Amino acid sequence: MSFSPEQQFMLEKPGILLSFEQLRLNFKQVLRQLEHESHVMTSTLTALLQESIPIENKVKQIDGLVLRTRNLKQKMTQLKESEKIHIQRTRLRLQFINTLSRIEDLDSPEFLDWSRTRLNRLIADYMLANGYHDSAIKLCKNSDLFEMVDIDVYKRYQKILDSILRHELKEVLAWCAEHRSILKKINSTLELEIRIQRFVELIKSNKKVQAINFAKTYFGNWTKVHAVRLQQVAALLAIPYTTKASRYNEYLSDNRWDFLASLFSKTFTQVHSLSSVSILHIAIAAGLSSLKTPSCCSYEAAHTSHSFQSSTIRQCPVCTPNLSVLAQSLPYAHVTQSVIVDSLTGARLDSDNRPVAFPNGHVYGIKSLVAWNEANGIQEGYLRDPFSGKEFASELLRKVYVV
Repeated sequence: MSFSPEQQFMLEKPGILLSFEQLRLNFKQVLRQLEHESHVMTSTLTALLQESIPIENKVKQIDGLVLRTRNLKQKMTQLKESEKIHIQRTRLRLQFINTLSRIEDLDSPEFLDWSRTRLNRLIADYMLANGYHDSAIKLCKNSDLFEMVDIDVYKRYQKILDSILRHELKEVLAWCAEHRSILKKINSTLELEIRIQRFVELIKSNKKVQAINFAKTYFGNWTKVHAVRLQQVAALLAIPYTTKASRYNEYLSDNRWDFLASLFSKTFTQVHSLSSVSILHIAIAAGLSSLKTPSCCSYEAAHTSHSFQSSTIRQCPVCTPNLSVLAQSLPYAHVTQSVIVDSLTGARLDSDNRPVAFPNGHVYGIKSLVAWNEANGIQEGYLRDPFSGKEFASELLRKVYVV
């Protein structure tokens, strides 16, 4: 079966965007370090030109410049190594996508291998995003996926998320500082909410003087856009932190930490161009919906079937107990031409394997049905319904005609 490679690109786009975002952030760090150190060194050298400074102080300042230069070189070396890793990761991902251009058949071994690699990567991404880091690392090791998965990004995400849930703000504030330009671009209020929370914690600790100084230092940049909100927050200075007033209770409640964790997750996803819904979920939902029909069995029916029903009997993924739950809310497939297949083997029913129906209405291909009954030692003259487990005389079976 032929296919168009462009159809597969949607699932690869988030990974490519994440790679480029990591490269951009690494480059921004290089610029930030160089600009800062350049400013410090220029100021120091300008001061050294003043003759009023004692020679001993000049020597100390020169020694300090030498030390700063060495530290800068070390930081630049580390950032260069990080850049190499991000470039290599981006190159491998692009090469992985480019492999599709050489594949012409969906049934070819090359596409099956490619799809298996992508599936393992999607599973690894899902496990990393949900905190199953050890399992994800084992999968990456067994499938040679370390260059295809951003383990470090998800590890930092989990570290910051856990710190917020522990009522700590240092990690998330550092992250906001690194991404301040893009947070401003997307009009994110994450940093404002974090600053408000710090202000509230000072109020709770009865450190009102520190809270006032904190507000003067950090709330000034937000007053134009969020003046009303900040006035409401500032009112906490005059209200007991044990108040039950609904207007202020939302700031004082511990539930706000869950709100901050949720806001960080949403912002992190947006900053790194990740999908808000797991790509694995999207792929599974699309596949199940393309296979789902009104005749697919429900989750309850799958569990109430006869105990000896084998996994080879029901080959429809939508009808399996685990996936049928996921498929319940999905729409049916849009099928303009029906193809009737044998529920035992999945093969198309035709004149060589004509369909027959048991008295209970279950339909199978006669060839595969007889072969299944012979393999299970059913007595001659009788046929057992593989799904219900009931036996019927052979003459009770009826031919089925498709019109």
